[in-house]
Amino acid sequence: MIESMSRAQVVRTVSISRIPRFPRIALIALIVCVAGGCGETRVGAWPESSEGEVCLVEVTGSGFEWVFRYPGGDGRFGTVDDLVSSRVLHLPRGRRVDLKLTSTDYIYTWTLPELELEEIAVPELVHTLRIEAERVGSYRLLADPMCAIRFSHDEDMGRMQIDELSVFEDWLATMAR
Repeated sequence: MIESMSRAQVVRTVSISRIPRFPRIALIALIVCVAGGCGETRVGAWPESSEGEVCLVEVTGSGFEWVFRYPGGDGRFGTVDDLVSSRVLHLPRGRRVDLKLTSTDYIYTWTLPELELEEIAVPELVHTLRIEAERVGSYRLLADPMCAIRFSHDEDMGRMQIDELSVFEDWLATMAR
């Protein structure tokens, strides 16, 4: 009986060309407004509320420094509106952020002694490190590459700057220009 029911099921699809012209335009406008915020200009894809929301930043170790990629207004990585910062990770205070760590060349250790955080970055692998910094400030990201060429690069690979949300949003807007 179940076999005959699955054969008899019919999936109905509605072609947008069958919808009359005015409702079709209204439907398209509604979809655009819901997906894009109805004219709201968003520089970065940072959630409005910090409750339960996790922001993402891609972190790549390359050439003995960190490169940080933030999603643009579309909320996706790997698109033309991504924002990229070298050596300085900017984050808003009090927001939960997942750093997606990887590397292009060596195995690095993300080391942030002031916040007692450490994670590894490995080529072709992604490790996640969650940060929720409560204090505004600037923190050194120490170099700890596992390449045995310690003497040939700086002592640090960058820094992390924690700012109030308004300062962070101003920085995002500056990066988007």
